[in-house]
Amino acid sequence: MNDRYRIIDDVLPEYLIERIRKIASLEKWSVTLTAGEDDPHVSLAITFTEKEDTPLCELITMASNFIGEHAGKTEEDVLRIRLGLIFRDTDKSHKNSKHIDLPNFICTTALVYLYDSDGDTFFYDGDEVAFSVTPKRNRCIIFDGDIYHCSSTPAENQTRMTLNINFAGKPNFCQN
Repeated sequence: MNDRYRIIDDVLPEYLIERIRKIASLEKWSVTLTAGEDDPHVSLAITFTEKEDTPLCELITMASNFIGEHAGKTEEDVLRIRLGLIFRDTDKSHKNSKHIDLPNFICTTALVYLYDSDGDTFFYDGDEVAFSVTPKRNRCIIFDGDIYHCSSTPAENQTRMTLNINFAGKPNFCQN
């Protein structure tokens, strides 16, 4: 197993992922125009930087506790939680800009895919793609927060939805 990332299938209990998907579909999303490698596209996001008293926030906090166990993290370690929704815009997938979620923090990043989709997440070693992860419902990748990565737009599916959690500190499995 790699010491900078872990992929975990079926990371959340079935009831939890279903409730998150259902309630997220009813929420107000913020619209973002994202510039990718090939062209811009529209994506939507719900970002939580502090605990809110809403059903969705409560469910996502529960999810962060399940996910944090895989990296030695607790609810107190959460820096940011974000739901991301990217729409298919053409019949061709487009890579978005590579980035680090929180460049001013030493952190652990977790991505949970809420639906099966195309629109891989690409992980970089320098300027080269080192590996990619295909969105599979309830699949999670937990990785060292200083790894550059990017999403891509789906070409076959209508949407790509992720739960993105950033925890303070390196993951407990990280040796670097």
